[in-house]
Amino acid sequence: MIFGGINAQNFTVNPTVFNILYRGIDNPVEIIAENHDCDDISVAITNGTIKKTSQSCEFYIRPGKEREVKISVSGKKDGALKSLGSSVFRVKNIPIPTAIINNKEGGNIQLSFLMNAVGIRAELYDFEFDVNFKISSYKVIIQKGNEAVFR
Repeated sequence: MIFGGINAQNFTVNPTVFNILYRGIDNPVEIIAENHDCDDISVAITNGTIKKTSQSCEFYIRPGKEREVKISVSGKKDGALKSLGSSVFRVKNIPIPTAIINNKEGGNIQLSFLMNAVGIRAELYDFEFDVNFKISSYKVIIQKGNEAVFR
């Protein structure tokens, strides 16, 4: 959770997962400003897009290509919009998933094992978001002795 404030106006930018935003997915972020209703705050970001969810103070941030996202928060008071401050978050790529064939990860696989496989799936271990991957292609290398034969 990151706290900030300018001119005694406090705000909170609270990522609902942790303080890193990931490219390619909607990162849920809760933004609360002291003495402001959720409908009276305005949020802008650099490097990406932001959209309000159906929850009152929750937003989805989808970072762009840069390494950081700056979240700027403003609050409406007496009809005027006033800056409450900003917070900077690091941006990372989603980790590379592991390919799984019949619950086996990599290494040597016997042809009979491969022939009985139902399919290939991609798994992300120790990642806080539920991300589904669609496997669009793969390469099989068949090795006889020390020689690789591609098919």
